[in-house]
Amino acid sequence: EVFDKVKAFEVGGIDYITKPFQEQEVLARIKSQLTIKKQKQLLEAEGKLLKIEQDNLKAEIRQRKEAEAILYQSRALISSILNSALEKIVRK
Repeated sequence: EVFDKVKAFEVGGIDYITKPFQEQEVLARIKSQLTIKKQKQLLEAEGKLLKIEQDNLKAEIRQRKEAEAILYQSRALISSILNSALEKIVRK
């Protein structure tokens, strides 16, 4: 009998009931398994939403880094132009 229970769990069983059984016990076990299934579905849905949010945040970080690089290049160009203009003014 123990072997049968173990084998049942190994092939995907999640619960078992021994004979004789009470109707209330069976209904309670069914309700419990349905609750577990619903919670699992909710967790999976939340996981998918978190993955989407993570992807969105990664894209935003990438965009910000690109913007920072452009700003850095712009500042360097402006600084170079201003330094060149100042040198010309000072020479005159």
